[in-house]
Amino acid sequence: MKERSLFWDILKGIGVISVVFGHCCPQYAYYVYSYHLALFFFVSAFFYSEKKYRNNLFGYVGNLFKNNWVKYVFYSVLLILFHNFIVWKCLDVSAVYISFKEIIENILLSFIFVGRERFAGAMWFVLPNMLACGFLAGIVTLFDRVSLFITGREKRKLIKNILIVLFACVAAVVCFGTKLMFNIQLSFIVLPLCVSAYFIRQYIGFKPDKYLKWYIALPFAALSYVLLEKGVRVELSQNIVPGIWFYILSFSGIYVCMYLSKLISRNKVIGKLFAFCGEKSFSVMALHFFAIKFFDRIVNFVIGEKNPQIIGRWVCSYPEKLWPAYLIVGTVAPVIFAYLINKFRVYVCNRIEKNLSAASTNQQMNDFS
Repeated sequence: MKERSLFWDILKGIGVISVVFGHCCPQYAYYVYSYHLALFFFVSAFFYSEKKYRNNLFGYVGNLFKNNWVKYVFYSVLLILFHNFIVWKCLDVSAVYISFKEIIENILLSFIFVGRERFAGAMWFVLPNMLACGFLAGIVTLFDRVSLFITGREKRKLIKNILIVLFACVAAVVCFGTKLMFNIQLSFIVLPLCVSAYFIRQYIGFKPDKYLKWYIALPFAALSYVLLEKGVRVELSQNIVPGIWFYILSFSGIYVCMYLSKLISRNKVIGKLFAFCGEKSFSVMALHFFAIKFFDRIVNFVIGEKNPQIIGRWVCSYPEKLWPAYLIVGTVAPVIFAYLINKFRVYVCNRIEKNLSAASTNQQMNDFS
């Protein structure tokens, strides 16, 4: 694994561990809510390559769809199929048994990003993230075409970048306070973050050792702490976006996480563990609710918990005392599952390939004879 990819995988690992932490430790969740999803928007936008997709916008959108939709549908269907098991084992006391017809209906709805399964709720973020990257690619392509009518290379580039920034800022301001289907408004609100990531990749490049310094990360961390202690809150899933403070908290948190990624990457063992979590971040996002609640029910059974109010807590019954255990289980279990699924997929593909190759060889021998 290259150092660059290790750095970005570690960064995604930090992000997804922050997501799990926020759900299993609600008393401190507002700290990670201030940056964790913004981090994923930023990283996704950073990897948009204008050089590669300048003349292939639909190819980029197609890759976004292919890379995210298949995973979304797979995990949604998996959790829908387990719904009645979830009810049986009281993993969600508010859930009720559903019929075969309702199971099929929910599966079909998942194909268009309509999620009814509570345990798949953390994947609400997938569609807004895809759309934000698609919008970024769209405005870059659009204003690249518009700038062709301007003479002078440097002037053309300047006008193009000004138009990109203006569009992103205006779209974000217009969408503040709105609530659209599938939280699409967030795709516009985060456009300034995505545009910033695009400019960093396009014009600055990125070298962790050069741009990530402790004497910058520390003030950013302090600034975030002060704002959060003053009562500024961010919760994108609830459309709580505190105006300009959202961007200040997001950029501060992103920089601090990038600096942490730089530090973690210096230790090969810890770095590879975080990078592996980052590589399987989609699986962690999709399955950590189920993993945490399943472990929670085991704890309830072992200690003989009978209080329905405690058992029915979402996501976990004992966040004050057992949040470290929930954090480990909610991260590690989905990573192991994703690893095993990938191994099984590779095994099946190899078997199919061998069988097809053998069949082709036999056919050629028969034709020859």
